[in-house]
Amino acid sequence: MKNIKKPNASSTCKLSAAHVNGSARSLKTKEWLTTKAAAEYLSISEGAVRILVCRGILHASKLGSRNRFRKEDVEALIKS
Repeated sequence: MKNIKKPNASSTCKLSAAHVNGSARSLKTKEWLTTKAAAEYLSISEGAVRILVCRGILHASKLGSRNRFRKEDVEALIKS
């Protein structure tokens, strides 16, 4: 079994299940964006995207250890 890294204790933002959803949605049926792509789409930095996730403003799904964003969620953030 692989060693699982624990989150950094000094992290100021702790993600909860309400902010990051592991596998509730199929990755095959929707268009997904990486953190970098979502940042470019929103014209903000990657760090700012992570802050939006931590604050619960933008929903992220986990693919392994990486966040993925539904394009429709990113577009909804622009419209709001």
